[in-house]
Amino acid sequence: MDENQMGKPPRELYDQREQSYVKHLFLTRYLQAGAFKIFQGKSSVFNYVDAFAGPWRVQDDDALSDSSFFQVLNILDEVRNVLKKRGHTEITLRIRLCEQNSSRVKLLREFAARRSQYDIQIFEGRFEDNLEAIAASCSGGFTFTFIDPTGWNLESSNIFSYLRKVDGEFLFNFMSDEINRHAGWDGVAASFGRFLACPKERWREQFSAADPCLSNEEKILHILKQRMREEKVAEFLPHMTIQHPRKDRVRMRLILGTHSPVAVNLFRDTQKRVLEEQIKLRHKIATKESGQPHLFSSTELAQWEMQNIGAKNNITRETAKRKLLTLLTEMPGIRYKRLAPKILEDIDLTRPELNKLVMQWRDEGLITFKIPPRKRVPQDDTIINLAC
Repeated sequence: MDENQMGKPPRELYDQREQSYVKHLFLTRYLQAGAFKIFQGKSSVFNYVDAFAGPWRVQDDDALSDSSFFQVLNILDEVRNVLKKRGHTEITLRIRLCEQNSSRVKLLREFAARRSQYDIQIFEGRFEDNLEAIAASCSGGFTFTFIDPTGWNLESSNIFSYLRKVDGEFLFNFMSDEINRHAGWDGVAASFGRFLACPKERWREQFSAADPCLSNEEKILHILKQRMREEKVAEFLPHMTIQHPRKDRVRMRLILGTHSPVAVNLFRDTQKRVLEEQIKLRHKIATKESGQPHLFSSTELAQWEMQNIGAKNNITRETAKRKLLTLLTEMPGIRYKRLAPKILEDIDLTRPELNKLVMQWRDEGLITFKIPPRKRVPQDDTIINLAC
């Protein structure tokens, strides 16, 4: 099977929880592309850790095919089979599932028993209480940790220690909708302090000093990313927004934690593909629930909306330009290999889109650099400076 033809999550099983469909689609698409790169260059061992495995609100009670771990296992196994046919050496997959609820742990154990040909281990209890055992079971290889809590009541300081210990990346589901409603309430100040691994007085001070134009969840998101950087769990922390499928508000944000510039490019590429699926899904829901047929298909409507996203969006372009100027002021003579991921971390652009913008800004006399003959975009070793 070609990697571009691998299956999507079963859409029909996500009625009334379409945001989870988008989340799982992003997770599997990112891991699919990332696993190909990792297996072919970095490691022959891939550890997948689902920190809050559930399963949560699944409709397929028998096979659990609408759970994150089912889809991840299938996509990684497909990647492994494709590479095996191409002559690659044996690839090891390890699946580590952690869950606190005893009835759900029973489902996980039954799932593992049905798939005894795989290396699946179940950890019962809080993720924070199983960190040492999970890390030990992942020794060697590349570890991808999916942290998808139902809220924010986490002991993040312990989780940060775990993330520093394992070699890999993580995807963190930031529950924007719930955080937005509760962040200003004094009754949750202590739990937000644990979530941010930050004393109550300090995060409250940062929260109050944040840009008043930002929502509560945007302020907490900024503080969380800042704490992750301070704790050195990742060098880059791009995120993707997932909208509420039926309302005009943010439901969640997926944060990637990585030390790899290549992973930032991959994240933005995956985001763009999944974003079109999300827009298409929202149009399908609106048409179905209104009972009124639309003149254009959901695919056509999504394609039109995508024309105003990324480099085609004036606000995005201007934000990227300001970020570029700030970085070049702080780090003159920086190589493009280091500059590009620092821009893409915060701006919803793909690397090809950024390449075109950088060439445009050079033509406008904003920046200067030289590229080799017959090259049309800056290379990794291209040195970028502000124009005098």
